[in-house]
Amino acid sequence: MTRRSTMMRWTTLMALILFPLAGCDDDSPTTPGADDEGTMEAVIQDNGGAQSATQAWATEGSGEVSGEFEGQARVEVMVDGAWQQVSGLTNLNAEAELRGGESIMGSATVGARTYDRVRLVVSNARADVDAGSDIGIGPIEASISLTIAGGSDVVVEYHQPVTVQADGSTRLVLDINSQAWLTSDALEAGAVTSAAFQSAATVLVQ
Repeated sequence: MTRRSTMMRWTTLMALILFPLAGCDDDSPTTPGADDEGTMEAVIQDNGGAQSATQAWATEGSGEVSGEFEGQARVEVMVDGAWQQVSGLTNLNAEAELRGGESIMGSATVGARTYDRVRLVVSNARADVDAGSDIGIGPIEASISLTIAGGSDVVVEYHQPVTVQADGSTRLVLDINSQAWLTSDALEAGAVTSAAFQSAATVLVQ
């Protein structure tokens, strides 16, 4: 066998080995490329969420409730063990009608990937409860404004990974669940504690 034929066979063998590997690049549909992007949307709502038996009993006799929740919010994601603010989803106006309202706070283009965890940080929040609202103690005579957590930050975290698909859209829904913290004690104090709000509010991913 000549040296030339040996080299030709070696070249052919290497081509056969490397050819299948050529398809294993970043263009795989299950592995977003470094430049792939998707959309992250932040929404706020007050639909009650899942209630415990105690919460359901406490609100069983309540009547019509109206008013508005107002505050600011920002979205943060955990990447490689560190929290990062999402550009375009900071300083958001968080506004929703009590007991049933929903509104979009904002949306942003983000890298398509799986984020370790996601959280919404709420600040400068208050709830304005209209006169005539009934949370189970009879209609209140005058409108009441409740401060939330004294205006300080309240963190509501989603404790599972969140994936944003390339060219896809992921909704982060902050449910403030006012039925759990809009109580007679809160109305009397004119305030909702940080612990009460944080334990009631949830983040849903859609």
